[in-house]
Amino acid sequence: MSPTPAPHVRPPTGRGATPSPARRRGRPRLALTAVAVCALTGSTALAVSASGPAHAGWQNLDGRVIDVVSACRDGIRFEAGLEVFPGTTGATSNYATEFLMARTAPADGGPWRAADVVARQAIVIPLLPAHVTLPRGAPSTATVTLSNRGRYLAPVQAARRPLAVGPAVVTLGKDTPNHVRTVIGDCFLYAPVDVVPGRAHNQVRIGRRGSTVVVALKSTRSLRADRLDRRTFRFGPNRAVPLRHRMVDVNGDGRRDLVMTFVTAKTGLTCRSTQAALVGKTLSGGRLEGRDRVAPVGCRR
Repeated sequence: MSPTPAPHVRPPTGRGATPSPARRRGRPRLALTAVAVCALTGSTALAVSASGPAHAGWQNLDGRVIDVVSACRDGIRFEAGLEVFPGTTGATSNYATEFLMARTAPADGGPWRAADVVARQAIVIPLLPAHVTLPRGAPSTATVTLSNRGRYLAPVQAARRPLAVGPAVVTLGKDTPNHVRTVIGDCFLYAPVDVVPGRAHNQVRIGRRGSTVVVALKSTRSLRADRLDRRTFRFGPNRAVPLRHRMVDVNGDGRRDLVMTFVTAKTGLTCRSTQAALVGKTLSGGRLEGRDRVAPVGCRR
């Protein structure tokens, strides 16, 4: 998939409107507006939320739009798109770019330093079959029309995990000086989940009445299982409620893990399932999720 030429964009205005090197070469810069609690520019202070940033909805600058759904200590979930302005046709093919996140903004609007980047992922924003108009998001009541839209989950580099709760900046395009601010919340998108702990095969018996499956949420140096809201945990496609839970060290690292038992029939797992997700919350209200492989057994051929 090759990138499309950049869509028609509006000329930049206000602070931070200095053209980037990419623009001086005749290519429009990739830029975004704020995706945190409110639109931020310059060095405006950013309020930190323990559980994560408010869901600000679609924000744009120069035709690129982004919606940060969850910015967490080990990853970030976001949507990206290309906006169609009135009187223009929008993009006509997929759009390739790169997502980056850092703890501090580039100095003086310069390029991003590799040493500052904590998450990096090449993405392709797919062309939609037809333009779609969506609510821009709170607090605005306006709408945004998109020609391209994609959903992404980008991990924080393993050596940088876990990030501390606090401000961060994100951008699209490694050469652009423009960025937006968000907040790293007390949430985890890659929590260490172990289906059938202690067994590498992860076998889950399907179809047997009363069968159960054990799932462990393993503690780490930064993620204490005894500080999670056990009442909020759900497992599998049907978000099954645990039948029972207990705290026990399943991997011998000296940390107690949260071990939950679920009724298999209530999880929604089938003979075609290859993985399953466990979701819950921290005591501060931050989302926590993790996935592991499953190997269904007892299926009829």
